Amino acid sequence: MSSSTYDRNNHTLTDIFSLEEEDLTIGSGAGVGLEKIGLVRYIVDDELVARKISIKNSSKLNEFIETIRNRFEISPNTKTELYYIDDENDFVIVSFEDEFSLALKSSASPKFELINKSNSLDKISQRLTTIKNQSTLFKEAKRNIKELEVEVKKILSNTKEAKKNERPIKARIIYPESLRRGGTVDTYYEVVFKSSFLTLKCVHSSSLNPIYGTGIYTDDSDLLKALIHSKPIKLSEDPPPYNILATIKILGTQSHYIGSYSNGLHSRDYGVWSNSFQIEDYVCSSPEKDTIYTSKNFVQQA
Repeated sequence: MSSSTYDRNNHTLTDIFSLEEEDLTIGSGAGVGLEKIGLVRYIVDDELVARKISIKNSSKLNEFIETIRNRFEISPNTKTELYYIDDENDFVIVSFEDEFSLALKSSASPKFELINKSNSLDKISQRLTTIKNQSTLFKEAKRNIKELEVEVKKILSNTKEAKKNERPIKARIIYPESLRRGGTVDTYYEVVFKSSFLTLKCVHSSSLNPIYGTGIYTDDSDLLKALIHSKPIKLSEDPPPYNILATIKILGTQSHYIGSYSNGLHSRDYGVWSNSFQIEDYVCSSPEKDTIYTSKNFVQQA
């Protein structure tokens, strides 16, 4: 009797019998019409034991299983399942005659393993656990992908918004210089309002041009009055300790301009006018401290 060592699932394969030493023949007439030499494995006392067998293509499944059970002295109370081991070492359960016949025809030296049903259930349980873990990983990956998609959308949205907010400034003018008539639509100007003009007396001076519209003004409207009318800037009799830098957008023709009363100033109605503007935002700079205040901070300090 020859033997060798073979490791599978932490079991040791021993007691491998040659055909001559262990003539286990399946089919009618032992040793007659030998078709194949195969191998059957079974775990005995936590060891994986193998037997070489001679088998005919005409062998029957029940006869095969019964012979194997007898050879391995398996108790009648022990439930087993037969598996065919294919060329890729995958275990294929064999429960019917056609499956057994197909297994015999699939290999010149077919290999089988008889497994206790409890072990089989363990294998299934392990497989289900693996599938469950893989499913969990897949769901987590899918969730991470969705979160990443949200972040990418935010970045793209912010990028679009940033591009939208990009305002190429055409020129900077210093009040009381006025806008040039007939400016290009959707261009921007920066207008500096020095502290000396930011007083109630100056804003209400009769020498200033009237303003037409609310929010959007005709381009011949006075810039200082439009600034005070459209933005919540509080003035006093004395000049504040800062200048104002406003961003003005040039707009096109408006069909009408609606007057209103806002921040202590009246604006007038007007009909069609070819050019217009609106004051989008402003900042206040402090020459003494060399700092910049947003319009919100400026209102809080005023």
